[in-house]
Amino acid sequence: VPLYFGPQSFTSGPVYVGAIVWLLFLMGIFTIKKPIRWVILSLILFSFLLAWGKYLPFLTNLFLDYFPLYNKFRTVSMILVIAQFAIPLLAVLGLHYFIYSESSYELKKQIIIRSSLILIGLSIFFLLFGNLLFNFKSITDSRFPVWFVDALIEDRLGLFKLDIVRSLFLICLTSLLCLYVLAQNKLNKTQWIYGLILLVIIDMWFVNKRYLNADDFILKSQVEVPFKKQDVDNIIHQDTSIFRVYNLNERLDQGARTSYFHHSLGGYHGAKLGKYQDIIDRHISVGNMNVINMLNTKYLIVPDPNGQLVVQQNIEALGNAWFVDSIHWVKDSNQSIESLSQFSPTTTAIIDEKYKKHIDASVFNGENSIQLKSYLPNKLTYHVNSKRSGFAVFSEIFYPKGWTAYIDGLSVSHFPVNYLLRGLVVPDGTQEIVFEFKPKSFFISAKISFFASCLLIITGLITFVKMFLFRR
Repeated sequence: VPLYFGPQSFTSGPVYVGAIVWLLFLMGIFTIKKPIRWVILSLILFSFLLAWGKYLPFLTNLFLDYFPLYNKFRTVSMILVIAQFAIPLLAVLGLHYFIYSESSYELKKQIIIRSSLILIGLSIFFLLFGNLLFNFKSITDSRFPVWFVDALIEDRLGLFKLDIVRSLFLICLTSLLCLYVLAQNKLNKTQWIYGLILLVIIDMWFVNKRYLNADDFILKSQVEVPFKKQDVDNIIHQDTSIFRVYNLNERLDQGARTSYFHHSLGGYHGAKLGKYQDIIDRHISVGNMNVINMLNTKYLIVPDPNGQLVVQQNIEALGNAWFVDSIHWVKDSNQSIESLSQFSPTTTAIIDEKYKKHIDASVFNGENSIQLKSYLPNKLTYHVNSKRSGFAVFSEIFYPKGWTAYIDGLSVSHFPVNYLLRGLVVPDGTQEIVFEFKPKSFFISAKISFFASCLLIITGLITFVKMFLFRR
């Protein structure tokens, strides 16, 4: 059941640092007097503020608009990884200074007591007044009946208090252990460190088990074959050409089963292409057959009146590529996506006016033929029979950052058409067209990575030699 309460529509789990780590963190704050303390605290506060997202719009929008790659995070709460690193770091540094500092017994005792009292006070406050601060409701509760939501709220409150009591126990136990070791004057003993490590592992272990446990592990054979073929899959696989499948029995943006067996019109990815998502929202979801046809959707999987899945062949699918004989110029992308509602993809290509100077309208004719000869994820080869020059539309997404077009071995420019697809001016006499994905960023990064790896290995070897061969 959904035990999460709060404003997020869904969440996979909390950022849990650990009750004992927080105790050691506070001890570090009171022990360390060096500037590093303020640097780490600033980083933690900074990540907290950014993680608020829309609740602190000035800071969030500033980073989204002006800081490179920040808008590539899937969620703003990912920035909490800074706090997840900084809090244990200050805890470990503080523990080191606490053990080896020359401070008096009384001062160290005060540090332990002060740190534990802060956490105990906060825990008791939330234990007593948590039901007044939170309503323990989630925005997803509306899909459940009232009686179930009432019971769910009681369970959430009970688990909330149970976790507070659990944290109180661990904080008190760790504080007593620290005070006992301090009173026995055994701070230099490694047994104390081992005891703290054990307590931290116990603290983290039982929380982690809530999200990753034995139920999450399955047989290797099940992972390798997560879905079994159905009759509809066997029927579609009789066609060995390259095409796409639209399964109307599952969500277009989440269906994994169709993508496992076929080139699916939909599917799930954490980093979707924005333009394709626009097409899904504006056209595919409302059944615009012009768009479905231009995406080479040859087969549809639909439920029959009895709920059984059946295959329907779409004879109007346009194939992998085709020539058009007319052009519809638009001023921008908004007009382009709007024009998809009323146009004939068989004969017309929708192109932005900014490409007008590169495309001669006289080349538009639909007499030529084109056929996909070879299909690889990073290389597409087409055989062309061009009696005269023409303009070809390819049922592949236009993505200029890496995709390069070649006509009979010579690199040429290609253009976005129909808001989403790619198009190309094809001279007469053309025999072969190749699209190849060779992003410069990948090859540059690969060289940098190789150089850095070599440097790391050399540094490691030099360090090893100095430590073990030249030590006195």
